[in-house]
Amino acid sequence: MNNPITRVGILGAASYAAGELMKLLYNHPNVEITVLVSETFKDEEVLKHHAFLRDVCGREFDHIPEDLCLDGVMDRCDVIFMSKPHKKFANGYMKQLRSADKKVIDLSGDYRLKNADLYPEYYDFSHEDPELLQKFVYGLPEIRREEIADAQFVANPGCYPTSAVLGLAPALEVGLVKNEGIVIDSISGASGAGKSPRADLMVIDLGDNIRTYGTGTHQHTPEIEQELSSISGSTVQVLFSPHVGGFKTGLSSTLYCPLTRKGITKKEVVDLYRTRYDDEPFVRVYEDRSPEIRDVVGTNFCDIGFIVDSRTNTLVVISTIDNTIKGAGGQAVQNFNLMCGYPEYTALPYEGVIKKRLVTY
Repeated sequence: MNNPITRVGILGAASYAAGELMKLLYNHPNVEITVLVSETFKDEEVLKHHAFLRDVCGREFDHIPEDLCLDGVMDRCDVIFMSKPHKKFANGYMKQLRSADKKVIDLSGDYRLKNADLYPEYYDFSHEDPELLQKFVYGLPEIRREEIADAQFVANPGCYPTSAVLGLAPALEVGLVKNEGIVIDSISGASGAGKSPRADLMVIDLGDNIRTYGTGTHQHTPEIEQELSSISGSTVQVLFSPHVGGFKTGLSSTLYCPLTRKGITKKEVVDLYRTRYDDEPFVRVYEDRSPEIRDVVGTNFCDIGFIVDSRTNTLVVISTIDNTIKGAGGQAVQNFNLMCGYPEYTALPYEGVIKKRLVTY
């Protein structure tokens, strides 16, 4: 028996993340993309903003009325992806989607945090619907798979938190590292800043360069601490220092973690992580070397490697992802598959290989 077709809409369809999302969804055997909305570029051709869709998507962006009424969108969709900037989702869209009983995957940060009081400090707005924060499931499949499968609303994680949380989860789950003194040093390609023009992201300024920004104040800090604290069962505090580099895609996080006891070997760490992630189709654990950005660009994998520095009794974890795929569109498709009952790897890079491996083992 064939699986049913799911009608999909994307709001904010001109964004980089939406572009990666469309690349994947147009390959999904059970998806029909029925709505592509861009308020900024309404009535323009989709191809103008996503040239890779030539001969694939010959249509214009759909139009939302000035009053932002989504009736015409909701009637044509079963699942809606939101790829809007922060603050946009909480401005009235969600109230309409909630009343229509639609499944929603939000790629912004508007529903990632459970504590509404953190939004003014880290996102510079007061949340209009704090009660709904508790109904959103944090969409990191390797940590919350069962919850995602039963969810109506999923908050797709940020790219930095994806690499950091997956890199730290196994060690925190068993108390291998301390809950404080953790330093997260991350570098992302320029695509992580989105599509809006910015002088500091021009090639003349960013090419052959690395820039530090938002150390200790970045909006992903409370997201990382929230999820790591939930995993640990007690409060986890981190120093998060992000950087942007002169390349387009990819993200690497180096995580410095004080160990809770001396004498821990690299083999112990590798065995722990392999046991934890053995059944995870999109996590690869390295023993022979540290993963690099080029290993994961164009994939939905999170690659994780280790250094144990016995002199300072520190575990160093290197966690790499493609920030536009596992850090955005690919993870959104992974969540979509779980929510709709499709195999988790459907339409994601290396689908055939992953399917064979899971069936074999």
